[in-house]
Amino acid sequence: AKEPVIASRAAKSAVFGVQFRDCEVGERDGSCGVWEFVSYGIKHFKVWTLKDERWEKKRGKRSARKPLIVKPSLDSVSPSSFHETKRTQQAFHCATYLPTGECVVGTHSGDAYVFVDAKFSRFFSAHQAPMACIARMNNGGFATGGYDGRLRLWDGEFRSGKIVDLDSRQLRSMNFQAAGEKTGWLVLGTKSN
Repeated sequence: AKEPVIASRAAKSAVFGVQFRDCEVGERDGSCGVWEFVSYGIKHFKVWTLKDERWEKKRGKRSARKPLIVKPSLDSVSPSSFHETKRTQQAFHCATYLPTGECVVGTHSGDAYVFVDAKFSRFFSAHQAPMACIARMNNGGFATGGYDGRLRLWDGEFRSGKIVDLDSRQLRSMNFQAAGEKTGWLVLGTKSN
């Protein structure tokens, strides 16, 4: 197609990425009933849902009146990304959907926020520096990577499992490819390679 399926301004600031919600196995023919993706970046997290042949967007927020706001820590924020230490809207670096339909989003503060249909559900501390990447795995869990040089494996209940220290190499990207029902390959990209 020469024309885009959707053309819409996602946010006033930079968009770091988008992530589609996967239909479960056996529903990939479109019968899952949910066509949804998220966009995320500086000061924004939005859920886009296809309804009546139109994409509708919802802004992710804690409640009807409170946007997602954090007070950045001086230890995890570089001067080039934040010029002030007062309360600032959060930057979102990565996202993935879990089989439960929950969307886990990595933040500049190193925390992970969990959303269900654009509504904030919970958060947990994942890294001691910005969380740069996340990948859903085929065992119901997921992996996260951060600028702290750590790879962390999590189960579907948000419990931390194995932690791999990569000698302070900043993790920048990752992807998981299944190689069986409960096994697969996790490929990592770091700042130094």
